[in-house]
Amino acid sequence: MRRFAILSVLVGLGIASLLPADWPVKKPPPPSAEQFILQLADRDYHVRDKASRALASLGVEALPALQKGRQSAADPEVRRRLDELIPSLERAAILMPRLVSLHMTNKAIRDVLNELTRQTGYKFADWPENPAAGPRDKLVDTFHFDKLPFWEAFDKISEASGLTLQQQGYWPDDALHVYQQDAYVPFACYNGPFKVIATGFNYNRSNNFGQVPRNPAQAGQQTQEYLQVNLQIATEPRLPILKVGQVRLTVAEDDEKHSMVPNGDANGNFALGQRFYSGG
Repeated sequence: MRRFAILSVLVGLGIASLLPADWPVKKPPPPSAEQFILQLADRDYHVRDKASRALASLGVEALPALQKGRQSAADPEVRRRLDELIPSLERAAILMPRLVSLHMTNKAIRDVLNELTRQTGYKFADWPENPAAGPRDKLVDTFHFDKLPFWEAFDKISEASGLTLQQQGYWPDDALHVYQQDAYVPFACYNGPFKVIATGFNYNRSNNFGQVPRNPAQAGQQTQEYLQVNLQIATEPRLPILKVGQVRLTVAEDDEKHSMVPNGDANGNFALGQRFYSGG
């Protein structure tokens, strides 16, 4: 009997030694959102607090489970903690861009835009043909990308096809109107469902030679400089812009890293800041 036990141990050790060192060890799956919600009712404060942080780290994907748990929660502590988590995740869900995946080879741009509409729900209006570019149905191209935010995907298509987005204020419908021209948008910044386009700037400087103060320390209007920067903000059609507030410039540097932010008061750093809202 003892000899058999020793033999079993040796056989077990032999099998273990044959396994590669990097043999994958199956780990238990991480707790689900529903399991963390149950932990919110634990008697131990540390367990409840750890569960709250874990739910927050799950992000928007946990939102349906949190909303369902809030409707059925009987424990006041669970309701309170879910009420703290749900609003921020709902805001994050609203501000998430539509993600687009395209794998189309030698397809007409009209078919590409139709696929963009199918994935996002955003409609595109027909555009007038440009004789210089040929019939619009003959425009073909190839696109391969996965989970790209809507505006970045649209700009890739636009740059390849020569389509440019037209301001929505001129049209009564909710479709995205594009027109065809041999141009592209070089400077754009993306942030969730928003896109900011730098459309240009104007610079002016004047020097006064008529009257120069004798005392260099004396204040005087010897030089005046103006720099006007023009920006255009676009948002996905599901989030119309309802109000445009005062623009605030936080960082601006020249090529030598010197700050170019103008002086201002607590209400903003532009003495003559202007903003306009036109449709979209």
